[in-house]
Amino acid sequence: MKKVILSVLFIVMAALALTPAALFASDKLPPPVRFAVMGDRSSGINPGVYASIIKEVQTLRPDFVVTVGDMIDGYVDDTLVMNEKWKEFTGIVAPLTMPIYYTPGNNDIFSDLSEAWYPGHIAERNYSFDRGGLHFVILDNSRFESSTELPPEQIDWLRQDLAAHSDAAYTFVFMHKPFWYLTTAAHQPDTLHTLFVKYGVDAVFTGHYHEYFSGEYDGVKYTSMGSSGGEPTVSPTGLKFHYGWVTVDVGEFDGGSDGIHIALIDKSSVRPWDEITAADKMIISPLRWAGLSFDAPVEVAADLSVTAAAGRITLHNSYSDRPLDDTLRWEVPDNWRLEPAVMPVTAAPGEDKSFAFTATCTGPLYPLPNVSVNFTY
Repeated sequence: MKKVILSVLFIVMAALALTPAALFASDKLPPPVRFAVMGDRSSGINPGVYASIIKEVQTLRPDFVVTVGDMIDGYVDDTLVMNEKWKEFTGIVAPLTMPIYYTPGNNDIFSDLSEAWYPGHIAERNYSFDRGGLHFVILDNSRFESSTELPPEQIDWLRQDLAAHSDAAYTFVFMHKPFWYLTTAAHQPDTLHTLFVKYGVDAVFTGHYHEYFSGEYDGVKYTSMGSSGGEPTVSPTGLKFHYGWVTVDVGEFDGGSDGIHIALIDKSSVRPWDEITAADKMIISPLRWAGLSFDAPVEVAADLSVTAAAGRITLHNSYSDRPLDDTLRWEVPDNWRLEPAVMPVTAAPGEDKSFAFTATCTGPLYPLPNVSVNFTY
């Protein structure tokens, strides 16, 4: 009898242990898909900007990255020059550990030669791919100025591709020039927009203008990225260099685009986890409060005047691994004179170093002079 009871208890406990896991597995939603969208780099390249944004994107670790074109400064029909320009660009994006998908812009494909050269060296001009139940289309409109100029064979390819992937949870299209701004946004007919609506495209990303703007028309979210390195047109809101961050909650698919969440990230907004460590703080805090100290105060006469009074200031370099090499500068109000008002200063790691000065005040004591030196982190 005891053996039977123990067997029943064991079966009940096992069932209880498995039940939560089984429920979790049945209710689990697909993981969100996250990708970054890079704006234009060329047409007035600001050196270092695109590379710094790439570094931020790598810190965020999206699933993949997509450009909206104008990755090089083109318009030079010389394959040797194009090779060098693309070599520079691929070096800039080399730190990315996730896939990057390229959309050609008018600086990337601008002539018959560059159009023929691009597919064998960079990517196909028109192509599509799938990620996490989502469908992505790259469309080349680099050498055209409106949807009506696109070749019939390109429109046919797009129509067939969209029709073949109509069961995707969400569909995204990337192209360089924002034809939609002059047509769809202005309530004018547009061939591409008609196809997007018919085949359930959810979001479209463009570039070219170096200025951010967006809008939703007939259920399609349009986003035109500004600059990620090219000469920017600064937004009225102050938005300048930036990139896009898109999160797609696949489990929220309900026939609309509610699962697509688009955010803009200003350049230099993303910092690495070890930006300031506790060890750094232990070094930096003493510099803030005691990096400079006055050893000999400036004496003020009974009539509140100061005449060539001698003072001494000491610099404390608490860095144990680096020297200080900077300039000590005084901000001197009109009623004061400090000599020397500017002096080069150097100090070895861990060294304290003193500097003498004289001060004269011929009017009111206030405002007082200020002195500063930079300890480079």
